[in-house]
Amino acid sequence: MPICPSCRSEFEVGTPRCTECDVALVEELHDATSAADTVDIYACYETQQAERLVEILEEEGLDVLVRDRSSTLFPTNVGKSAQHIIAVAGSSADRAREVITSAVRDGVVPDDGEMLKA
Repeated sequence: MPICPSCRSEFEVGTPRCTECDVALVEELHDATSAADTVDIYACYETQQAERLVEILEEEGLDVLVRDRSSTLFPTNVGKSAQHIIAVAGSSADRAREVITSAVRDGVVPDDGEMLKA
């Protein structure tokens, strides 16, 4: 059964994306991405940027969780009200920050997000 890696909702087979978080569903969750042992490291405001960062971090072998903080009062997909928080296991936080910094510096993703303090 597909599961949202962000909000952990379960969906019917064949559903490609979470209807609340608008992220790709996965078949299973990895223990490293449980909410209890994650660290929020980066905030971005575009769904596509969050998805690209997840791809980049996963290519580096890091487990990633995206927390969708979009406003339910004024639902939009742009600007500060559409915040997506990138979180990783605490033990991977420094490496993930390096990967994101490199991706922004190299122009792979826009630099309109912000690194969160440890």
